[in-house]
Amino acid sequence: MTRKHLRTPDSLLLYSQKMLEFSQKHNLTNGKKEAYRFLGIANSRLQNYQKSNLFFYKALRFSKELGDTRFEHIIYNDLSINHRNTKYYDSAIYYSKKLINIYRTSDDKRSLNMSYMNLGISYFSKLSLDSAQYYLDQSIKGFKKNENLMLVTNNLSLLAEVYFQKEDYNKALKIADSSQKLAEKLKLQRNYSRNYNLLARIHNKLNNKEAYNKYIKLEEANRLKNIDPRNIKVGGINESQQKSITQHYLDKEKHLSEDKLFYKNNLFKIVALAIFLFFISIYFYKKNNKSQNEISLLREKLKSHAENNIVESELLYLKSKAVINSNKLRFIKSAGHYLEFHIAGKEKPEIDRNSLISILETLPSQQFVRIHKSYIVNIAYIKIINSTKLMLNDGTWINLSRTYKQQLKEVLNIK
Repeated sequence: MTRKHLRTPDSLLLYSQKMLEFSQKHNLTNGKKEAYRFLGIANSRLQNYQKSNLFFYKALRFSKELGDTRFEHIIYNDLSINHRNTKYYDSAIYYSKKLINIYRTSDDKRSLNMSYMNLGISYFSKLSLDSAQYYLDQSIKGFKKNENLMLVTNNLSLLAEVYFQKEDYNKALKIADSSQKLAEKLKLQRNYSRNYNLLARIHNKLNNKEAYNKYIKLEEANRLKNIDPRNIKVGGINESQQKSITQHYLDKEKHLSEDKLFYKNNLFKIVALAIFLFFISIYFYKKNNKSQNEISLLREKLKSHAENNIVESELLYLKSKAVINSNKLRFIKSAGHYLEFHIAGKEKPEIDRNSLISILETLPSQQFVRIHKSYIVNIAYIKIINSTKLMLNDGTWINLSRTYKQQLKEVLNIK
């Protein structure tokens, strides 16, 4: 029933929860593993990415307990896509590279090519264009060899966007044209408007006005009903691409419409500016109030969490052979390729070669949370929290990153 509702996230959420309850009641480890992944997928589709990650991590732990490496690899891919969608690009890249190292030595070439593609998209989203170019090239070669032409045309379109952003417009033109010709051969009409959009932007940069006019008209003629081509994505869309597309639409509207005199009127500009400033002032006022309310709620939930959640201690085995009681672990700090494990009652931290992403998978998810790119903390040791920092009960202050604050809210069940 869960597989039947993969494309309807609300239904998937309902049936996955029922599957989990049944599996827990009958102690079906494999069922719990599957249910947690479906819950992760449902929440990801609903854009509840932090909650989705918590379910994926639980599914991953059961996969490792069962020795189900195939399912473990599937979860790595799920996590990679989730991290890219939430702009944690380094984490997305970490999981994609992990999969590439696995699939290079296997016969599963399709999964290898998909991992190359996902890694290329993550680098593209991060604006690391040289790396994006390299991995997209690898995926295109693999998909061509396996004759998966639909993915070839999609990857060619994204590769053309990479060259466009690198300002190699002639190369971008050649690749974008190849993508469109292949899309026409495969009759992938959904791709036409996006490709014509890119071709128009390229010709505009090359000052080919006749070709530019041709492609903006083709773009309009091939736009799918009720679908804005700005929302049709091959994979990730980065800031540079969004700016380019936005400017393209501004230029196109100017080109296609002559009735712009009203918008040049000085009175209109003054009124528009006044309205803009009015709404900006309201926005910042509400944002400040929201921030204060958020901090109050975090403090209240933190106190409630400490009173109502007693977590059984687990032993954490480090590569350095040290063994740590999870309830005595105050926080973990990343220092290059090493981690510092700060333990209650010990002056000096334990040092181990590892990454925050890997170690977080082994820790109790309701007790430990990442609050900064360099820190994981034990919630039980948090004493004070404000908008940008939190203080542990020994007086240690740690920065609270705005991007990771949502993970803390998820653990504390704050909507």
